[in-house]
Amino acid sequence: MNVPKRGNSGVYLRGIYEIQINDSYGRKLDSHNVGGVYSRIAPTVNAEKPAGQWQTMSMTLWDRHVTVELNGKVIIDNQPLLGCTGGALWSDEFKPGPIYLQGDHTAVSYRNIVLTPIIKDPMSQKTVIFEDRFDSRPAAGWKWLREDPQTWRMKENALEIRVEPGVARTVKNALVRQAPDRRQGRFAIDVTVTNTTKPTQQYEQAGITWYNNGKPVFKLVKELVDGQLMIIPGRIPMTSETVQLRLIVTTDSFVAQFRPGATGEFQTAATGKLPPPGDDQVSIQCYNGPANADHWIRFDDFRIIQLPH
Repeated sequence: MNVPKRGNSGVYLRGIYEIQINDSYGRKLDSHNVGGVYSRIAPTVNAEKPAGQWQTMSMTLWDRHVTVELNGKVIIDNQPLLGCTGGALWSDEFKPGPIYLQGDHTAVSYRNIVLTPIIKDPMSQKTVIFEDRFDSRPAAGWKWLREDPQTWRMKENALEIRVEPGVARTVKNALVRQAPDRRQGRFAIDVTVTNTTKPTQQYEQAGITWYNNGKPVFKLVKELVDGQLMIIPGRIPMTSETVQLRLIVTTDSFVAQFRPGATGEFQTAATGKLPPPGDDQVSIQCYNGPANADHWIRFDDFRIIQLPH
């Protein structure tokens, strides 16, 4: 692409997410700079060239995560897209859509445009056996444990649950479903968790709980302990509002992992043993909330994946 002085354009991915194209050389980092997701995500580094020079940009859209590389530098790394940008063709984020070049501002030159589909690697042998993006309501197969309909809601394509007082055995609004049979292989349970309000209550937490024969036996959560947010188990400090949790289970073991901001490589917080397989269930839940405050947790992108042996 070649952007003239004060040039302004954009490339829309799936017809709803605008990657900004403009003359932003020398400006401070901003979501309106070249390569930024318009009004959503700012580049992490300045990689643009002065106006009038040819530049290269690579944009990768996978599900609702985007990576942008400008002039050989990654400026947005697998960041979640939380809503359409201005000028979107429609508001449905799960509808297929085109790539189009914005043309209602100034002239911008493009050349050597290459479109490459993302194809699942057949060698990975990963199989998604259940997925819930919480588009409108929880998918079939979920059951509520001690449901209070007034303290959960669907909002902006995610499930939000208010963090109520209580502990593991009295938790309200726990969403529970049958877990995969651990005797049949290795499985990963993923969910993205976001605090909409900073936790204040000791042991206030949200994440994944594993039930064995009706009893909670394990949890992978983001929890406030002695004034510090951390991943439990492992007691790994966690300051990011959003974290993706991954629980890997086998017949007798677990691996607890996490990704701050739902980006980058998974990090391992802890490993250990699980009780023998029985009536296993997996739950997403939050509890130990303050009685005098309105705290909500966003749950998104829940998946159960069978992994290769």
